Amino acid sequence: METVGDSTPNARGAVSFEQVEGGWHELLSRLAPRNHSVAGLLRSAKPKELDDRFLTIEVFYKFHKEQLDQEARRKMIEEEIAKMWGPISVRCVLGEHGGVHQVNVPRSAVVPAGGGDDLKAAEEVFGV
Repeated sequence: METVGDSTPNARGAVSFEQVEGGWHELLSRLAPRNHSVAGLLRSAKPKELDDRFLTIEVFYKFHKEQLDQEARRKMIEEEIAKMWGPISVRCVLGEHGGVHQVNVPRSAVVPAGGGDDLKAAEEVFGV
């Protein structure tokens, strides 16, 4: 088994959740050459829990969960995880949009002094 710095499993083969959290960016770096989409999806996700040999990954968008739940993508993630920490199965859960709060700002506060032509164009494009 390939070993990686301090994220290497201990002698019993167990890996801690802290090791997974600490090695998360390295996992993404390993996945990027294989599949940029998978690495990108995981960039906006986070490890939530390691229970026995199951890693729960928290995603914040239904689309991301659906993409990561596809068997080929899940297996690719599990293969890279196995190289780093040994065999661990992956499951994704849909989490809350943590820390994102909608703030209502009056339109007059965001309209540029020049009349807001750029803002008007953006509203037309995005249907706001």
